[in-house]
Amino acid sequence: DVAVGHGFHKIAARVPQVATVGALLPLNQMTDLLRREALAQSGYIEVLTWVTVSTAENSSMMRRNECDNNAVCISNPKTLEFQQCRTSLLPGLLKTLRENRKQPLPLKLFEVGDVVLLEKGEQQEQHVENGAVVGEETGARNVRRAAVVYCAGSAGFEVVQGVLERVMEVVGLKRDDFVLDPTACTDDAFFEGRRAVVRL
Repeated sequence: DVAVGHGFHKIAARVPQVATVGALLPLNQMTDLLRREALAQSGYIEVLTWVTVSTAENSSMMRRNECDNNAVCISNPKTLEFQQCRTSLLPGLLKTLRENRKQPLPLKLFEVGDVVLLEKGEQQEQHVENGAVVGEETGARNVRRAAVVYCAGSAGFEVVQGVLERVMEVVGLKRDDFVLDPTACTDDAFFEGRRAVVRL
């Protein structure tokens, strides 16, 4: 806008004094690799959902305590659907399932994207962590996550476990390099007996 107001013809052409070379961040390279090699080629459809969600979608609808929620709240949201930044990719995937419930089963969806988490206390120093800039001026950080949903007429825990094994294979880990620990997972968003923590 400034150049238009000033006039493009009045700006002298010159060679820039600084030469730069652009490249993908390692985090974005890994994300593209997972998206393409592990998930899309396994027959899953990528969805892109909003980074903002309602408070209920982020906590009570996920059977999570709102007080334990590490969410960034928006002070003056325009609608009820944009009250907080998401702390999990799962609410967006579940909303997508809800809106596509008339589609034939099975539905295989995935999302790779950022969630926003609050930083508390001494963790608020500015630093770069896994490609995410954390600063005391914001008090929050972006964290890249991946989520997969398999919706069918019958249970499919083994299907999701197969996707997990494919993701680990793509990142260079063998089956012996990680363990599924069902006793360590206490997240009530998942059914007991059908949830696990991945330990490397």
